[in-house]
Amino acid sequence: MKRTKLGILGSLALGVMLAAGAAGCGKAKWEGTYISSKDQSQLDLMPEHKAILKVGGVSTPDLSWEEKGEDKIVVHVPFPIEMFRITGGLRDQEGTEWKKK
Repeated sequence: MKRTKLGILGSLALGVMLAAGAAGCGKAKWEGTYISSKDQSQLDLMPEHKAILKVGGVSTPDLSWEEKGEDKIVVHVPFPIEMFRITGGLRDQEGTEWKKK
């Protein structure tokens, strides 16, 4: 009987730890506002994989993004732009750095 209770409690504890770990990582780490070092464009990565790009004061809403790995996302503008996590922000496929605001 004791082994069964310990097994259930152990499984429950493991489930809670896995859920907490999943909530702590993932998409939220990407969300935020990024400013291009090249031309001061602004990229807003929002929840639910939505994005807005502002270039020269003109806003392009209804964009999307997806996580492609631990350190990589793809922003669909509508063509795909690969972006990689760097210290303090992102670097796009052309090498431009985007600093997190």
